[in-house]
Amino acid sequence: MNQPVAAGSRSPILDILRGIALFGVFISNLGVFSGYVFLTFKQKNDLPTAEANRIYDFIHFAFIDGKFYSIFSLLFGIGFAVFLTKSKGILIFYKRLIILIGIGLAHAFLLWEGDILLLYALLGLLLPLFAQLSNKSIMVIAVCLILSPILLDATRELSHGKFAPEMYFYKKGGEVDKKMGIASNTDFIVLVQKADYSQIKDLLVSGFYYRWGGLFESNRFPKVLALFLIGMMIGRNRWYEHLSEKKSFLIRFRKQMFLLGFPTTLLFGYINVFVKDVPQVLEAATYALSVIPMAFVYVCSIVLLYMRNANAFTFFGFVGKMTLTNYILQSSSAYLFFYGTGLALFGKTGSVFFPLLAVGFYTMQAFLSRLWLRYFEFGPLEWIWRQLTYGKWIRLTKVR
Repeated sequence: MNQPVAAGSRSPILDILRGIALFGVFISNLGVFSGYVFLTFKQKNDLPTAEANRIYDFIHFAFIDGKFYSIFSLLFGIGFAVFLTKSKGILIFYKRLIILIGIGLAHAFLLWEGDILLLYALLGLLLPLFAQLSNKSIMVIAVCLILSPILLDATRELSHGKFAPEMYFYKKGGEVDKKMGIASNTDFIVLVQKADYSQIKDLLVSGFYYRWGGLFESNRFPKVLALFLIGMMIGRNRWYEHLSEKKSFLIRFRKQMFLLGFPTTLLFGYINVFVKDVPQVLEAATYALSVIPMAFVYVCSIVLLYMRNANAFTFFGFVGKMTLTNYILQSSSAYLFFYGTGLALFGKTGSVFFPLLAVGFYTMQAFLSRLWLRYFEFGPLEWIWRQLTYGKWIRLTKVR
């Protein structure tokens, strides 16, 4: 009989990495939550913090953008492997992902169109197809997937727009916007600032199309699948255990990834902030050679620091144990700060404030997560997900 993975069997370092990744993802998402990414060049220049924003934007693209979602994706792959190993059932694995598809759709159409759970669940369905491959084969496939956006963007440019699967979604989003009277980003920003929740739900429909258009245009599918496969390989070999034995490898691997990723991540940050009309192929190349290598630099650094002082990271572990709940809570916070249903700061906030907002909100999440986990085994959404997966009652409160 398939049994749920016991809460006490979780690996502390994986929860800590999840918690840190979620912090970075939140900072990145604040650009969309706040409406900053929808501002025109002139509108950004008109903000009182324009100069400071540009400095932060460079730091963001160089050291934050993509790195933490890459860690998050890697951890999903590890989690899938751990689940398959302990549940010993492919059907229960697929049931878990189908439920996640439902959660992702609800998240996208009720809270935030920038949902990532639906994409993760759909790509996760492919993982069993690779489960029997050797580590070498998985790495070859993963590297090819990581580099594939260079070829895909070259095809876009050489075909002069004939190869552009994202255009279907952009056109559908535009049709929905037209019905709502939205003809520009400015119209969209003004509407969000004044919208009540019923209007927000209408905006989420067009936002869903734009989101998936963006996923195609940014070649997110092969990138995420590659990280899932690497994570699955790490998970099935349980390389996250007995960390002291892997210290020399972690130091060596971090150095290699830093030498590859650091120069290119500076270039990636520069072209995204200070260069106009960057060729898609150049952006794809700098992304592939910077974002994922730097993500591994971060992972290795966190693990090495954890080995020196594990207690210093418990703060992040509380959030990481309730990743799904805290991810959804972050989306919900946008209504309080930025939308017309709250303080209506959409399109009015400079990016330089994002770290301060992220630290403040994340600290609150860590405090609430610690308080919740004092009395309960799982986060509320994690508990619901488990119950639906296994189809039986699972005790929520801790045994005292």
